[in-house]
This record gives sequence, structure tokens and C-alpha cells, in this order.
Amino acid sequence: MRPEPIAGRYELVEHISSGGMGQVWRGYDAVLDREVAVKLIRPDVIVSGEQADEFAKRFRREARITARIQHHGVPQVYDAVLDEPYDKVYLVMEYVRGTPLRHYIDPARPLPIAWAVAIAAQIATVFSHAHAIPVVHRDLKPDNVLVCDTGTVKVLDFGIAAILRTDVTRLTATGTPLGTTRYMSPEQINNAQVTPASDLYALGCVLHELLCGRPVFDGSTAFQLMRQHVSAQPQPLRTLRPEVPEALELLVLELLAKAPEQRPADAYEVYERLTPFLPLPGAPAPAAEDAPGGMPDPTLLFRRPNAPRTRPRPTAQPSPSETPPPAPRRAPRETGLVTDAAPAVTATPPAQPAQEPPVTVREAIDSALAHSDALLEQERFAQAAESSPEDIPVAPPAPNPPNRTSPSRGSHAPRSSSSV
Repeated sequence: MRPEPIAGRYELVEHISSGGMGQVWRGYDAVLDREVAVKLIRPDVIVSGEQADEFAKRFRREARITARIQHHGVPQVYDAVLDEPYDKVYLVMEYVRGTPLRHYIDPARPLPIAWAVAIAAQIATVFSHAHAIPVVHRDLKPDNVLVCDTGTVKVLDFGIAAILRTDVTRLTATGTPLGTTRYMSPEQINNAQVTPASDLYALGCVLHELLCGRPVFDGSTAFQLMRQHVSAQPQPLRTLRPEVPEALELLVLELLAKAPEQRPADAYEVYERLTPFLPLPGAPAPAAEDAPGGMPDPTLLFRRPNAPRTRPRPTAQPSPSETPPPAPRRAPRETGLVTDAAPAVTATPPAQPAQEPPVTVREAIDSALAHSDALLEQERFAQAAESSPEDIPVAPPAPNPPNRTSPSRGSHAPRSSSSV
């Protein structure tokens, strides 16, 4: 049984995940007719009034930090109620369809170099914007990077992010390092000051893993991993994958420097040093055999920055003798910004037996359109669109315009570290 809609507006459709403090639902915004992600505090982990207040503070802090990062690589905040008891607060965000980057990491088949670089460059643009606030993520890892079907990446979970302001109350346990051990910087392990350089160290860990298919350090326990991050030197990439360019290997080694001051100056510098390994606009797509199974091409943003999301599928042309008479077309139905028109059908329906005739393509489409009509009557346009059969072509949405203030690589370049 689904919970009641929140604020009479947000329907909780499907539970997605739960963490130590919160739970995330796929939701439906009945007012704006769109999918959303809804985050709540888990009531089952509250054991005292003091803990409830602490969780509510952390929840408000995460919501306000995430809302300040206006970047296409971070899910956007739509709505929130924060100044209420823990069981009444909620955060409504952009719902992102995609696959965690972790799913595509395979020791037997590392990513193509250009693909790994494209992912790291996109993450660098997110960090460039976040660090200018200034916000440090503190928990970058492949599980917190989502690869969308367009090849764009989204950086998730700013739940333990730090705002680098002296007037912000620290809400973490004293003496407890926060983050994921396999990607944690030496200064986090030592409970030293966390800076944007800490995120760059984690980015170096991720890029190393994308390029060779295995993590920088492989300790079997958290203690071994922490000791390796603090004192062990990473293995140079070219000893694991000789075709990695020397300049790219050097960048990864600098990102993994033990001392923060020995790492690149900022995320903008990282992006600039990744640029030579990115494909130029108009470059051809990589060979199919080089692409990991099912992974969208993350270089598409750099090769074709204004390309539509999907390519129209060609329709097989029947011979003149097989061409059926044209099917009658419904008059377009105008409903605000939605025009509901039935597409023409060119496929010949199969011969029907005398008894229990099978459903034809036309009947299947008519049934789907009838269902869509019922949803449209309720002004649920997004759900009506999703109910259409897959073989009904849908016009792709207009691409996002490029950022006019970006460097020459288009809308995906980070802004300068001096910007605020």
C-alpha cells in the first residue's frame, strides 16, 4: 500500500533506496505532471528526540547545499519543507534515469581512454561549480555517479558535503572520518582539514579505476586501505595499461598526491588537462567493439554537443503489393502544450484465423491510445506519454543550449575557480 500523497501533491510511486538516515522514492508531481524523486527521513531509525533533531538538521543542511549547486551534472532541487519535525520534512528533486557508474567497471575490459576521460571531465565541471560556492562533496565514488542514457553523468549524494565557511556548525561526529574508504583522501583519514583538493584526490581514484578496471589500492580491510592511502604509492597507470598517454598518467599521479598542495590547483585545471584527450566536435563515434555492453557514449557531449537524445529509427518499406491502404488518422487533440495524434501504421497485420483472432498492430495501438486518452482527460500528460507503445515514434526534446560563458569545448567546460 502506497503512502498518502505528500502535501496533497507528491504521490510516492516506488521505493528506490534507503540509507543510514533517509529514504528515496520515485514520485509523481500531480500539479506539474512530472516524475520526481522524493527524499524523506526514515522513521524506523529514530530512537530518541535528540537523534530526531540531529537528523532533521542534517537533512536541512543537505537540502540547502544541493539547492545551491546549479549545474546540469547535479539533480536539481524542486521543492522542500524543512522547518518541521523530522516526520514532516521532505525534499523533492529531479528524478534521473540512469545506471550507476559502478555497473560499467570491469577489470577484464577497462573503458576506452576517451570514455574514461569524458566521465572525469564531466565530474570536474561539477566540482568546479560546487567548489566555487564553496562546497566539498567528500564522498565521490562510482556508486555516486549516475550515467544517463544520453551519456551525461550526474554526481549524486551531497549528504556529507562540507561548506567551507567558519560560521557553519559541524554536524559530524568528532574523530570519525566521513567518506568511503576506497576513495578517501589522506587528510580525511587523518581528520585534517578537508578542502576541494580532497575531492580531486577522489576523482583521481575514480579515473584510475576507469582506466585500468581496478581500484588504486586493494586492501582487504578498511584499516589496510586507509594505511595505503596515507603511505603507499599508487602503481603508475602505464604499467597496467601501456597505451595510456604519459601526460594522462602524470595527471592521475598528481591527483593522487598525498599532500593536498601537490595536487592540481583546482577542478578547472583538471578539466583543462583532460581536454587534449577528449574527442573534438564532429569526431566519429568509437568503434562498436570498443564500447562496454549497454553503456551510453559519454563522449557524445563533446563530439556532438547539440545532438538530439535519440536517432529516429528507420521504418521498413514494404513492396507495392504488400502496401496496405492508408489507415484513417485521428484529428489531433490539443491539450495545452500536448498534441495527441495517432501515427500512421505501415506494418501489415498478420492473417487472422477464424476463431479467436489475435490482436493486430492497429488494435494494440488503438487500445494504447484509448488508455492515453483516459490519462489525458485527467491531465496526466507525462504518464500518458509513457503509456504509448515503444514503436510509436516520439519526437526528442530540444537539447539544452550551450553555456555562453564556457571555454571552447562547449557547455560542459567548468567555470573558472575564481567565479562565485
